[in-house]
Amino acid sequence: MRPQTLSQVAARAVEDPYRYHHLLEFLDSFYGADGEKDRQAAMLRPEPRLLDRPEADAFLGRAGEHLARRWGLPIPSWVRDERRYLDRPMFLPSDRSLRPFLMVVSPVAFRTRLIFTGPDPLQRARFPYHKGLVTCRDNLTASPADAVRSARRILLASQPLRRPFGDRTANGDASIGRIWRRASLPIDSKANAAHIFGA
Repeated sequence: MRPQTLSQVAARAVEDPYRYHHLLEFLDSFYGADGEKDRQAAMLRPEPRLLDRPEADAFLGRAGEHLARRWGLPIPSWVRDERRYLDRPMFLPSDRSLRPFLMVVSPVAFRTRLIFTGPDPLQRARFPYHKGLVTCRDNLTASPADAVRSARRILLASQPLRRPFGDRTANGDASIGRIWRRASLPIDSKANAAHIFGA
């Protein structure tokens, strides 16, 4: 039986070496309940246990927040736990040339956790496509320079949501510089969704 809550996803991920498929099966259950807002909210409400893997814990936090935001549900309080945020950026996919684009189009639940990915990243076969997809505006990707400027603006706007990197200057520039430098660090090419829950 598919997991019916993110809490069940975390519980199963502890025992199963092939962990990522539990999240995919949960998404199928969640999208199968399309239109039943109370049921979908209940699927997000129980707090998943921490897996002691920063990427997996952040991944569950962003999944809970993103699904709530995307489908107009109450955002569970557990997603704000500091342990559900990364200190190093993760790009999915990890191709360096895509980083400015991913920094611009990633949903807020991902960006605040330094997870950068496409604009509607939790799609599955049961995804309610009849409700539309989130797409990026053409003007955000008109040129690489425009994408970089937009990414910097987004990071500046999202900075107050949490304390990502130590002290801030009065205008926040120093912290944004630190975020930007970290976003330019080499990322392990294996840092993709299938490896986040891996052993």
